[in-house]
Amino acid sequence: MMPGTMIFIDTDGHRDERTLKAAPKLEELQKMVGGYIQLVPLFSRVAHSSGMQKCVVLCNEDGKNLNMPLNREATRLWQLSAGKAPIQDVLVGPIVILFGDPSFMEAL
Repeated sequence: MMPGTMIFIDTDGHRDERTLKAAPKLEELQKMVGGYIQLVPLFSRVAHSSGMQKCVVLCNEDGKNLNMPLNREATRLWQLSAGKAPIQDVLVGPIVILFGDPSFMEAL
């Protein structure tokens, strides 16, 4: 059993959080972000009710070319994760945050 958490953040700021027993399949992640996935750089931790968590964050790799709307909440969390490193970019489209125990993270 690999306990993990997946948080989906839509462009309107709506969050959907799910507990997972296994890492999600690539196809499921692509469907959630609306296309091919890309790892968001410098977004490696997120504040959660369970404390700060090491995480992996995914977005649509072609979101800007597809004119996906700005995701303000995801961009705000990205800047918090980066700390003192200023982020000179924004996230667009829906994003997925994944975190969990070491075996869950390794399965990603």
